[in-house]
Amino acid sequence: EDLYCFNEEALARCIYACESVIVSGVGHETDTTLVDYVSDARAPTPTAAAELVTPDIKEVAQQLLMQKQRLLQCINHHLTNAKDRFQTLCEHRYIKNPLLYVQDAQLRIAMMQKQLEQIYVQKDQARYQLNEYRQRMLLSAEGIRMNKDKQMSGLSFSLSHAMHHVLQTQKKALAAKTALLDAYSPLKILSRGYGVIYDHEHVIKSVHETKLDAALIIRMQDGVVHTTVNKKEEF
Repeated sequence: EDLYCFNEEALARCIYACESVIVSGVGHETDTTLVDYVSDARAPTPTAAAELVTPDIKEVAQQLLMQKQRLLQCINHHLTNAKDRFQTLCEHRYIKNPLLYVQDAQLRIAMMQKQLEQIYVQKDQARYQLNEYRQRMLLSAEGIRMNKDKQMSGLSFSLSHAMHHVLQTQKKALAAKTALLDAYSPLKILSRGYGVIYDHEHVIKSVHETKLDAALIIRMQDGVVHTTVNKKEEF
């Protein structure tokens, strides 16, 4: 009952929302409250909580000594590296004789100028070769065009000759087929005095296909004749 106030929800939420560091040391080791779960740290007793938040002066002094030694080592390391770099710079030939830098720069400029002149010469040579290649290509293209024109003329003549031959052959074949069709044409037969007898649109091929008094149509070369069957005789 004495520790019940440390189990209230309002107190637990207040401690959880607090920005300050809070160490819980309520009761003794066997006592547990809600405050213990929302605090930044928990101690079994108030005395243990006081020891937890109070640093050991010997431990702090030891840590300070270690940090001091690390800092001194880091400073010495940087000083040693700086001295080595400074000594290297002092031994550089440009530091000992600054005119060497100017001479080297002049030498580099002269070399680059020579390379630039070579580039201009190479550019002129490339331009000359390009013009030569262009002339060769023009001549080659003209030769190819003339050759193709000759080939096209020959092919055109051959095609025209072949088309004329095929046309003549087809004309002869058409004339032969026309003559054959004319020879077998029913109209050709009618011109020799024959006729075709119809019963309406049905062709009469036998005397058995008609009867007395039937109206018939006789198709002749130049017209039709309407007649009536008066008598039938069978051969």
